[in-house]
Amino acid sequence: MSNHQEPSRASRVAKGLAALLLPGLSAALLLAAGCGKDSDAVTDPTPGPDPVDDAKYTIAQTVSDEAQRNTLAFDGLAFLTGNLGSQSFLPPGKVADYSGFQYLRDNDPTNLGHNTSFVTIIAFNMLHILDSGQVGRLVAGAQDQVTRINEFAYMRYPLLDGFRRELDGDLPAGAAGLDSVAVVAYTADLYRLDGEISYSRARLMGSVIRSLSTEQKAQLAALKALNGIGNWDATLDDPLRDLHLDHDVNVAVMTYASEMYAWYAGSVTADVYFCPERQATYFGSFYLKDWPAMGNPNYTINEQLTASAGQDFLAALPAAQAAKVTGLVDAQRSSLLEIVDRREDIATLLRGFMTGTDVDSLAVIELSARYGELDGAIGYLCATRFASVAHALDTAGLARVEALADALGYIDPAGGFLYSAPVTMPTFADTDFLFGAGGGSSFTLSSPAVSNGGELPVDYTCDGSSATLPLSWSGAPDGTQSYAVVMHHIDPEGVVKWYWVLYDLPASVTSLAQDVTGVGTLGNNSVNGSTAYAPPCSAGPGAKTYILTVYALSAAPELSVAPAAVDRAALLAAMSDRTLASASLSVTYTR
Repeated sequence: MSNHQEPSRASRVAKGLAALLLPGLSAALLLAAGCGKDSDAVTDPTPGPDPVDDAKYTIAQTVSDEAQRNTLAFDGLAFLTGNLGSQSFLPPGKVADYSGFQYLRDNDPTNLGHNTSFVTIIAFNMLHILDSGQVGRLVAGAQDQVTRINEFAYMRYPLLDGFRRELDGDLPAGAAGLDSVAVVAYTADLYRLDGEISYSRARLMGSVIRSLSTEQKAQLAALKALNGIGNWDATLDDPLRDLHLDHDVNVAVMTYASEMYAWYAGSVTADVYFCPERQATYFGSFYLKDWPAMGNPNYTINEQLTASAGQDFLAALPAAQAAKVTGLVDAQRSSLLEIVDRREDIATLLRGFMTGTDVDSLAVIELSARYGELDGAIGYLCATRFASVAHALDTAGLARVEALADALGYIDPAGGFLYSAPVTMPTFADTDFLFGAGGGSSFTLSSPAVSNGGELPVDYTCDGSSATLPLSWSGAPDGTQSYAVVMHHIDPEGVVKWYWVLYDLPASVTSLAQDVTGVGTLGNNSVNGSTAYAPPCSAGPGAKTYILTVYALSAAPELSVAPAAVDRAALLAAMSDRTLASASLSVTYTR
């Protein structure tokens, strides 16, 4: 494909770079994302159990053929006219989104849901109600989780690149195209991470909700009674200003505060709801739609943009090519409907944290992995269909499609995005594996001592000899130069504890013996702060889950501190731009 390099677009790169450097990318703006609507779609105020009254937009509307047809067409328009950078743009609210916030946004009676001030108003009001201790817990949770949130964003890049290679016809030698099995396996791993983030976030928000005083609950009830965020106080001071938080942490706290209100005031039905663009977010449609909002406070995104532009795209295609796009509605239907079921399963489990129920982390993570498989199946269908359409278009057809993006003000981003924040295009794995070629299609971690999800033998705990678990991994991506291993656990308050941080493992090492020594560099642990392995002790009743993860890296991590100061967060941050793949093993232990 050469349409991405046409001279008529050359000036956009320079304009795009200048735009990326403009100030004003506030936390609220970074969290703004509109849902494309279709006024002709079916609406149903009671889509399932636990209905919410007077809902304008529901899950029935989301999965309706009309909404999906327009959304898929808009995805195709964005993919054919964009680049890898535009594909990487993703609103942060699309990660761990089981709070019902999208439902609150789309059904706001004052129609403020797609205004860039929406998150700010909710978050500031919520944070003014919480006491300093509760805000402190949100800050601590954000500081703990921001690395994993960013890891999710960087983990998307290989998939984005694989899809673009399919579009550009840049296939590995001997490959006919994308391999559906490899794509689905990759998205399953991506969504396992989303499940871990979702579990940790819900546990944190649930603990704060359970600590609300009677007075605080009355204040929240009063906000809900105002019947619309546009009726709330929009003049409150920023309650986080004096905390001088890092930008990413500040954004995460704002996210938690706004989502916690939605969760508290909502229902399972609200939690399950998603807008039509929620699935297969790999094609640049969020960038195409949201770019005009960037740097423009109090900007309202046109709710009809997805529908109108999607219809224009279909009209610009020859009938045979348009049919390939509209045919996706039927092709993806079974996966889409099962996604709704899996979201309900996950949302129902996570709401247990509001009442103090012990929620099974493995159940959440594996349900999320299934969600990822379904999302990957849809992504594969879209990527291959869109590529087929592009390959069949002549020069005039490509020009018609390009003109539609031009009319929307599309500008090629010069680099990539960490969600909606511009970054230099990161390094990521060779994506031959997504075409069934090269290494990395099945990077796995195992142990001869315990199976995935099994009970950790006592010998590897503080009740035994405190030995490290023997591990073995295989299927690392081509280009792997180093490995790192981390063992962690999420405690009942949603705080991550880490027991083993081991890095600088050479590429020739693909296994670790029991109680291994003399290999790699040890970081510290959170149990006693020592530069050593800390065995699990599983304080308190009930099974605890511990997750061991091996990371395949394109280069050894660069750390500016001594090993004694290298904790899990520091290592993950140092690896964020060089992680080619990761594989995990979950084990449980009960005293």
